[in-house]
Amino acid sequence: MTTQYFGGIEAGGTSSTVVILKLDGTLVSKHPGPGMNYYIEGHAKSIAILHNLVVDAKRRAGIESKTALLSLGMALCGVWNWQEDVKARIVKGLLELHPEDTSSAFVCTDTIGPIATAFPRGGVVLVAGTGSNCNIVNPDGTYATCGGLGHLLGDEGSAYWIVHEVVKAVANWEENFIPGTEEYETEKKQCDISAVRPLVRKHFCQNIDNDSVRMRNDVLMLDHCYPNFNKAYFASLCEACANLALNDDKLCQLVFKEAGRHLALHVLAVLPKVDKGLLSQNGGLHIVCVGSVWKSWQLLKDGFLEGIQSREDVKLPEFTLVKLNVSGAIGAAALGANKLNVTIPLNFADNTTEFFHFSKHELTAI
Repeated sequence: MTTQYFGGIEAGGTSSTVVILKLDGTLVSKHPGPGMNYYIEGHAKSIAILHNLVVDAKRRAGIESKTALLSLGMALCGVWNWQEDVKARIVKGLLELHPEDTSSAFVCTDTIGPIATAFPRGGVVLVAGTGSNCNIVNPDGTYATCGGLGHLLGDEGSAYWIVHEVVKAVANWEENFIPGTEEYETEKKQCDISAVRPLVRKHFCQNIDNDSVRMRNDVLMLDHCYPNFNKAYFASLCEACANLALNDDKLCQLVFKEAGRHLALHVLAVLPKVDKGLLSQNGGLHIVCVGSVWKSWQLLKDGFLEGIQSREDVKLPEFTLVKLNVSGAIGAAALGANKLNVTIPLNFADNTTEFFHFSKHELTAI
């Protein structure tokens, strides 16, 4: 009997992952690829990237180039769940231009892949990577979203947002600008920036040895913010900011705490649309946390707990945070197979690791 192969792609704005599975769920091939935002890259370039990912995956798996995958599930950045016409265009474009890639294709937004990887009957995904986003998928297939609108309209709590807050704090100090009186801004203004400022200047500026040059007078800094803006490059300073926070830098600690609060507010925004069955399961609402910012959970934790309890109209008495042990492309592959009424068995218990549990009842009892 000919072996049946099922592909899955999880494509984010910074990087992507492609996998090939057998019918029994065995992983045959997995490798990283370039980032792809369909909305930014456009149709033709996106189809080319997807095709190249499939070609590479088949080659690494030892599958003949002319042997089409039985199905290909694609969880793509820059595609929204409600855009049925866009999803259909991607499927049509790939099947018509590259019929040797796959016999069947399925497209969803990039946040759905992790949910399908982590949970058998839906759940919540909270993304805090270069950008931020929160999605729920209920057992009946209904969904709701908060975030995912990019750095101009959102991305609160993301790596980009954290770095922007730190950079802006340095700029405000240089300009002697005090932005408002709310507690967070007041605390930021009172923080010592002596450790953060050299870090920011080294990452973004040209005149790093001349401490008297303000960022407004550094051409390279302005280039990073305007004509040559690159959100991923901006966000790449986040790890260094986390390291400063862990070394007791008060500004970075404050910004990470505020990031945690904003991420919790994403969850509260979609909570009214969550199926009651997801709330009443063992451990409460399960949330799969995706993105590199979650590596700094201890810096986010206090703000997250403040944020999750900050609204009187929306209450979440119990929740469990988990992280993926495998790529969200696994779930995308399973969704692609589902389109053909084929079920690929996934070991959900092995796919995730719990890293935090909160219960209002237990908290009160303590």
